[in-house]
Amino acid sequence: MLDYAQAEDFASVKDRTQPLLDNETVGVRTAARLLQAAASLESSEPDRAIELYAQVAADEEAPQCLRDLATLREVTTNFYD
Repeated sequence: MLDYAQAEDFASVKDRTQPLLDNETVGVRTAARLLQAAASLESSEPDRAIELYAQVAADEEAPQCLRDLATLREVTTNFYD
């Protein structure tokens, strides 16, 4: 995934993380949502990024530090949108 992001191929990042968004494993699900949110921001889709950040922030199984990060990203994306 990171190779695609570094190559600025954000469509591939989103395509490849899509099947992982609802994964049962919290780490996989959280990482996929954060990657896809970042790719959405880079693709000028702030509403989608905000939605994904909100999902991470609301996921009580996700580590608190990533929930906090997602909250900050959601708020700042909303602020600058």
